[in-house]
Amino acid sequence: MADLSQYIDQYCERLAPGLLAEPLNLYSNLSFIIFACLGFYEIQTSTLTQPEKRSWSIAAGIVFMVGIGSALFHSFATVWAKYADVTPIAILLFTFIGMHVRVSLKLSWWKTLAALVGFLALTAGAAVVVDPKLVNGSNQYFGTTIALFVMGGDCWRRKFKTSQYCFFAAGGTFILSLVFRSIDLKICAAWPLGTHFLWHMLNGLTIYFAFLGTIKVLEPRNSQQAQH
Repeated sequence: MADLSQYIDQYCERLAPGLLAEPLNLYSNLSFIIFACLGFYEIQTSTLTQPEKRSWSIAAGIVFMVGIGSALFHSFATVWAKYADVTPIAILLFTFIGMHVRVSLKLSWWKTLAALVGFLALTAGAAVVVDPKLVNGSNQYFGTTIALFVMGGDCWRRKFKTSQYCFFAAGGTFILSLVFRSIDLKICAAWPLGTHFLWHMLNGLTIYFAFLGTIKVLEPRNSQQAQH
């Protein structure tokens, strides 16, 4: 059984144990909290129905928890804190994709399940094919990158013009954030602070773009229904 209190040092900024050993990596988690609040605002001020608002508000709450979990990991740097970090992220990814397919696109449960299985396959495939040492473990997020562009392409196919731009912007921003996550340990000698904090900051923006993308799918549809 793993020692949950075992110390973990896997980022450039951390040089020793201590709650404030990674100040940039810690405080940059405010990005998740800020963009969770902005996403919640966009949801509440949109033309979404009340059930849709409740569903997506839950998703915004999970984004908030991602920020808290990541802050715990970059504060305590232990095995238990890492679980607190990665668990909300996994929940957010599967919740967001499932809700986009089921709540926003209003597709069947079978298609929703197929989308989730496909995302899991993409994620697992990238984790197996790409050596994690080459990208500092970022290969576990390659499936997410593909999923964002797939959602953007699907919105383009369905003629949700604003949504397609939002998802493509989310995908592009996420690629940039993955670059910063991947090079963090490789540039320690030249830049001791590392670049992991930029991963956090850009991820908050990525999530915001993705939330806008799915909201903009629903708003035109709801407006058309209200006119009939």
